[in-house]
Amino acid sequence: ETLCKECASVQDWSGLLKLETDFAKILQIFLRRRRQGRRMLAFEVMYFFRQFPKVPSHMLLAIKDNVQKTTDPLRECEDCDHDSMEENSMVELASALTIQVVVCFYLGDAEAALIFVPELSQLCPRLPSWAMYLSAHGLYWCGRVFALNDRDEDARFCLQLARSYKKYPFNINVKICKVLAQHEEQMAQKSQAA
Repeated sequence: ETLCKECASVQDWSGLLKLETDFAKILQIFLRRRRQGRRMLAFEVMYFFRQFPKVPSHMLLAIKDNVQKTTDPLRECEDCDHDSMEENSMVELASALTIQVVVCFYLGDAEAALIFVPELSQLCPRLPSWAMYLSAHGLYWCGRVFALNDRDEDARFCLQLARSYKKYPFNINVKICKVLAQHEEQMAQKSQAA
């Protein structure tokens, strides 16, 4: 919480690097809006700083289990009915599902990731504007996993929706556009071959 508060007190952002600015914005979101989900901060930081590819498999499995424990109370309280789910609970669930998908991806298990993707792809567009960064990143990963599991139309839909988000910390719009273009090219090649 101290780190979040120190970042919130910064008045002049002009001298900071983009990475520092984005990190400070995420910390402010956690300070102001995501009090119940503070334990997800460490996992999101690992993701945004691209640490998951460097983590050994046994540690990735431990992270996945730890994140799963975070979602259990959300599912018990809300019975997984997104229509009646509180805004903050939706954000925390989307964060946890995104991290689980990413961890499964880096474990090389696209089928296990696919278990989380349908729910995540429905949840992301419903998140509040202050959680736009989770919507974009979550939908990007949904698109990647759908594509790996030969669900091409679902992949394209998620990537197109992810591309529609513009201003958010740790922006990956260029990456989304590149993956979408590659995916559409592969779809075109498949249809020509058929």
